[in-house]
Amino acid sequence: MNGQIDDFELFDKDFEEFLRRGIEQYQADKQELEEE
Repeated sequence: MNGQIDDFELFDKDFEEFLRRGIEQYQADKQELEEE
């Protein structure tokens, strides 16, 4: 049971980082489109 919780927390951290990175990339793409 404990192992499952650790795995979930690890996944949660990775997912948050993925979201943050995805949002930054999205904003960068949006800025490039506005500059054209």
